[in-house]
Amino acid sequence: MLIQVLKYRDFDPYFKWTPGFQLHADFALVRRLSVGFGGTFHHHQLRVDDYSFEAGTSLITENFTETIDVFAGYGGVLIHMKEIYENSLDEVDVYCGGQVMFLSYRTHNTSSDPSLNGESFDIREIMAFVGGTRYFPTDFIGVHAEFAIPGAYTFSIGASFRFGGRPKFFH
Repeated sequence: MLIQVLKYRDFDPYFKWTPGFQLHADFALVRRLSVGFGGTFHHHQLRVDDYSFEAGTSLITENFTETIDVFAGYGGVLIHMKEIYENSLDEVDVYCGGQVMFLSYRTHNTSSDPSLNGESFDIREIMAFVGGTRYFPTDFIGVHAEFAIPGAYTFSIGASFRFGGRPKFFH
């Protein structure tokens, strides 16, 4: 019999933002359509306090750490909306589209409860809606903000690099 008693807290003092790493490339097929692929990696740690379980006739309470590594490989199609909205900045690229993501999860915990898997691995496929904006103040270097719902990441910000094509978007 498994008994789980996890403390409820209004504020988790162990919470922290988890940075991830992402590399993505996309290639314009026509003026407003591109295809792309990429990958992302995240490493999370969750601290579990006052976890209780039965071992024989004893009730054991312990604190343990759950580690979760997530890697996602994905491909997708983006629609670039430069002709749809009116904007005086030629350096801005607003886009949306869809992605197919293949996520792999590796989990490991330090609990002594034999009913919890000490280590596990799982692969899942999900479809995600993606949207974002890129801004290129120079011809080759820019910044981006992007979201994916659902996805391996919910929100991503970072640097963007342009390795060819027109000096400005959609001239």
